Amino acid sequence: MGFPVRAEVSVRHVDPDARYKRLTELSEKCGLRPRRLLPHRFGRHEWVLTFPHQVRSWLLRSPELFNEVIAVVVDSISFHYEQHSAFVIGKDQIYLPTAGSVSFVQFFGSSLVPNPHLHMMFLDGVFASGKDGVKFFEH
Repeated sequence: MGFPVRAEVSVRHVDPDARYKRLTELSEKCGLRPRRLLPHRFGRHEWVLTFPHQVRSWLLRSPELFNEVIAVVVDSISFHYEQHSAFVIGKDQIYLPTAGSVSFVQFFGSSLVPNPHLHMMFLDGVFASGKDGVKFFEH
């Protein structure tokens, strides 16, 4: 007999200028030179997925299960971006839209209590083939 499990998701728009300015300030304090990992001109959204206490121990004990969860979550969000872009831009304008993202797992919270959660950064748009070749289509 199963029980419903509810995960929490928070999404926020990331201002590229503010994020880069903060990264530059922190890097200069450490004597490092910052690099742009994602294109500066594209908007991005940061997604954070946390899990309830009942699920955390399962995820920590089974890396295979955690990998499956990550794949399902990233594929679901990517599918949303791709379908939304095809609807907004027009299916006849773009071919094979593909979302761009970076994801990583954080296993502990600030209090060092086991708290596995996902951080994902998605570009606000998709890469797709159009009339002028492959390019980025913003939402």
